[in-house]
Amino acid sequence: MTPSELVELLGAVNRRWPHHPVPTASYPVWAEDLRELDFGLAAGAIREMARDGRDFPPTSGQVYARLVEVADTTPGWTVAWAEITRRATTPREPTHYDPAIGDWAYPPPEPWSDPLVQAVAERIGLSRIAQRRTDDRGIERAAREAYEELTAERRRELRANPLAVAAATTPRLTDGKPA
Repeated sequence: MTPSELVELLGAVNRRWPHHPVPTASYPVWAEDLRELDFGLAAGAIREMARDGRDFPPTSGQVYARLVEVADTTPGWTVAWAEITRRATTPREPTHYDPAIGDWAYPPPEPWSDPLVQAVAERIGLSRIAQRRTDDRGIERAAREAYEELTAERRRELRANPLAVAAATTPRLTDGKPA
């Protein structure tokens, strides 16, 4: 973001929350926090925050956190667990006879929806998940804890890498219009 774009962005923030303008002394902090992000991304995040009915303007850190939230495409736990249990309990069937191996061949496994889902399934073990009793919540609890740990790590990595945030949010948030 260029200095002139930052001034335009902060002007838009002040127009949306005229009762509580951003102090000019904090402009350098905004520049530092958002310098590697696209103006359109930041403007889109501010517009969303205003439409959420916020009473006070966001800080530069809150704008950045909103962009990290948009960039994080990790599926929720319920979706991830459903995929893991489906894979653990659905037997793969051979689809055709392969003369090269002299036996029935299995289709290649379908790709996982997200690498974190796959990592948890591999950490716990699909066979262990498939053999659990329906009233045994220990395996699900262990899987959820592993998933939450990996998700938190992914978010920390995103927060530390503004360029990754910008790349991941661009298709979802950019419209290039001033906030």
